[in-house]
Amino acid sequence: KLLQKQKLRTFAKAVSQCEGFFAYYMADEPEGKNSSPLFYEQALEIIREVDPYHPGFMLNYGLDGIKRFYKGGDVLMPDCYPQYFEDDSTTKKRTAPSEWMKTATQFRPSWLCTQMTMWPYRSADGKLRGIAPDYRDQRMQFLQALVHNAKGFSMYTFYRGQFDSNVVLGHVELGQTL
Repeated sequence: KLLQKQKLRTFAKAVSQCEGFFAYYMADEPEGKNSSPLFYEQALEIIREVDPYHPGFMLNYGLDGIKRFYKGGDVLMPDCYPQYFEDDSTTKKRTAPSEWMKTATQFRPSWLCTQMTMWPYRSADGKLRGIAPDYRDQRMQFLQALVHNAKGFSMYTFYRGQFDSNVVLGHVELGQTL
C-alpha cells in the first residue's frame, strides 16, 4: 500500500509539470467494476498533496454511481448515454441528461459526457440497429446539462461516430450554438 501511494505521488509530480496537462481522470465507471469509493477518495487526497492545481474528474454511468463515488473527484462527469436506435427508441429517456446532471451538480461542479456516436451497434436482443444521435438529440443533451449548471462537456465519439454526418456536423453547430 505504501509503494502504491509513493507511485501515485511520483506520477502526480511528473504529470503536473507537463505543458497542456488539464486534469486527472480518476475513474471510468467505477461502479461497474466493483471498486471501492474510498480508494478514489484516498487517491485524490494524495494527488492534491502533490498537485493542488489540477482537478480530478470522476466519470459515472449511473445515478447510484454518482452518489457513491462523488468524493473521488473534484469534477463529476456523468455519461448517461440514452443510446439511440433506428426505430426512434432509446434505452433511457431522452431526458436522462437532465436527471444525471441534476444529481451530479448537487455534489460537485459537473461536466456532461455527451453521446456523440452510434452506441451500441445493436440492441441487447440484436433486433435493433444503433444509430448516432441526430442534431436534435445532440442539442437536447447539451441544453439539458446547461439548465442544471453544467460547467463543461466531453463529447464521446467512438470511432464509428465519424461515419455519421450528424455527428461530424453536430460538433460545429453545437459550438456555434453554445
